[in-house]
Amino acid sequence: MARNVLLTGYDTHLGYEIGSFLNKEGYNVLATVETSLEDKQNEEDVNTISWKPSSSISAKNLLLQTRTFFETVDEIITIYRPIKEGIRFQDYTNQEISNILTNYLFSSLYLCKESLQLLRKQKQGNLTIIIYEETGDSHNKAIDACVYEGFRGFATSLIGEYTDKRVTVFDSKASETDSFLEYYYDLIRSMPKKYPYGKYVKHKDRRNFFWNNK
Repeated sequence: MARNVLLTGYDTHLGYEIGSFLNKEGYNVLATVETSLEDKQNEEDVNTISWKPSSSISAKNLLLQTRTFFETVDEIITIYRPIKEGIRFQDYTNQEISNILTNYLFSSLYLCKESLQLLRKQKQGNLTIIIYEETGDSHNKAIDACVYEGFRGFATSLIGEYTDKRVTVFDSKASETDSFLEYYYDLIRSMPKKYPYGKYVKHKDRRNFFWNNK
């Protein structure tokens, strides 16, 4: 029986590649987008749902909509979305800082909480968190570091909290997307035998070379 997957971040490069691959492998995929991707959706035949991360209510509503689409959810894959801002930290207003923390950090925490509550209620399913760090010149290192390190610390800490192996974390860099995808696709094809359920997996700069920290 095909597995049902909720994937967030389909409108990122990494999310689009993963969603397209899962769809071709026969998974039932429901993927979130913040803007319309009608051309890509038609091209890959991936079901999409509009979702703008902003609050605990929006995270709860996403999971409620997912349950109307799937009777049960087998896999929830959430992708960390890098910040793309172009001003120095000192030039932000306090409200802009608050909005960034809400949209990029708190919204991810809310989604993880709602996801874990759903999986517990179902008594089945897994949450996979994929973090990829932007590389190269940054216009905004301070605020990006706050969000990135905050979410990364949160995600890795979940591994120890959920000893039932319900949470898996992959940590990579945007510059190594191709090698990460190659490795990840191999894991998907071999599920559940090789999939590192309940582990933190750090991607290194050599193709297909990983190590587990947990």
